[in-house]
Amino acid sequence: PGAEEQLVQAFSSENVWIRRAALRAVAIMGGPRSVDTVIRALNDPNPLVRIDATVLAGRAPGAAETANRLVDALLGRLTDERAGVRERAAQVLGRMGSPVAYYGLSTAASGDREASVRAAAVEALGYVGGDGAPYSARRALEEDEDDRVRAAACTALGRLRPLTAVESLSRSLKDISGRTRAAAAEGLAMVGSEAAIGALLAALAIPDDDLQAAATRAIGAIDSAEALSAIRKL
Repeated sequence: PGAEEQLVQAFSSENVWIRRAALRAVAIMGGPRSVDTVIRALNDPNPLVRIDATVLAGRAPGAAETANRLVDALLGRLTDERAGVRERAAQVLGRMGSPVAYYGLSTAASGDREASVRAAAVEALGYVGGDGAPYSARRALEEDEDDRVRAAACTALGRLRPLTAVESLSRSLKDISGRTRAAAAEGLAMVGSEAAIGALLAALAIPDDDLQAAATRAIGAIDSAEALSAIRKL
């Protein structure tokens, strides 16, 4: 048998380290069986192999042609027993950007028991989009108790730029968490509208050194005449 066939056979080994090495090699080779092997690995009994497979799913040569199969397999990992697998599956689904992933990511963003998974899922929604994505991100921003999730929601809203983004992000400039406040400033920079610049200028008057620094950076990141004028006045 050829090299790819030998590696595929090696993936059937009982030794987890051999399976991990074979999976990586098959995925890098990009032969006709690479995607099949990655999908098979997503259901491996060992969580380390499943984590490897989630990372490789978005990189495998030919992934674009088999995107639907990979997305379906990754969606199944959003309910994996291991939080690390769920988190990485959400991240890769976001990078793949398939609207098909919206429902699974939205469910994970609001219902997963681990904050790291909810944060990864809500941030992924910013890439996936869909009619309900802004609502899911806003809900996470308003309701989640973990600042990692709220910060990720700010990033998603900035990327999605719904009509309500400036209002939601402006409120989050006063969040109890510095992480969320900084993310809200960055989200407003992503929106980049005149209203967003106004909110950032207002943040400069809040007696919070970290927020003022974040707002200044955010204004500087906006490529517009209004932002340039605002910077000159600082």
